[in-house]
Amino acid sequence: MGTSEEQRTKQAEQLRLLRNPYTGNTVFRDDGVLIDSESGEQFPIRDGIPVLLREEDVVGINRRMQWTFDLQSYIYDLSRSRILSGLEAGRSEYSEQLDVNPGDRVLESCVGTGLQLRNLQENGKEADYFGVDISYGMLKKCQKNARKWRMNVGLVQGNAEQLPYADDTFDVVFEFGGILFVPEKVEATLQEMIRVTKPSGQVAFVTPTAKLLDANLFVKAGLKWFGIPAEPGPWESALEVVPNIATNKFQKDIWNGKLSVISFQKPEK
Repeated sequence: MGTSEEQRTKQAEQLRLLRNPYTGNTVFRDDGVLIDSESGEQFPIRDGIPVLLREEDVVGINRRMQWTFDLQSYIYDLSRSRILSGLEAGRSEYSEQLDVNPGDRVLESCVGTGLQLRNLQENGKEADYFGVDISYGMLKKCQKNARKWRMNVGLVQGNAEQLPYADDTFDVVFEFGGILFVPEKVEATLQEMIRVTKPSGQVAFVTPTAKLLDANLFVKAGLKWFGIPAEPGPWESALEVVPNIATNKFQKDIWNGKLSVISFQKPEK
């Protein structure tokens, strides 16, 4: 995950970007915790990963997802390579759609174990990478992976619906998962992705298509476990969830039509 000096530099940079997601206030580090500069609320740092999340606020499907992915984190990478054989090709196609340039600050929401970040790097897209996830287990695996891949990634545990970052922070903010499967969370998640994106920056996400759902019983079973219908939300097109203020909207199927990329730009102020 880079040299010790690079890690310290990354941690210092991330600290400047972080905010208490509940108040929007800056935070500072003192004696191994992060402290809200105004309210005094404290957040732990676990093995170098800031935890900007109140556990009592993680309820419902978020709690189930956190618990499940904490357990799966040990075998996640191997299991996904078996269940979704050939997905790396889909990841590469997604990387092509992300407008990442040298020096850009890039955030992956729901970063998981970091597989998409690695794919971006392998496709020559060098940038200043950050990742947030609700699962500490997945973040620990991502941290371990990043060291193995010699990537320097700023990681934080937080909620995609309340991202712990300042406004207008990132050049590109993306997600690889399927936020359309939880309709009541789509608006909050997208609004947060937009909020932390710089004006003219790119926001993108990926959702499975009916072709993948019809062909993969494991994906359907996983959705059923979370209590999520095995079909996208009630929209004819995923572009319907993109706010009207967005510009340069597009939707493109990748991975032989099994996934769909939705991308747009945050407008200038």
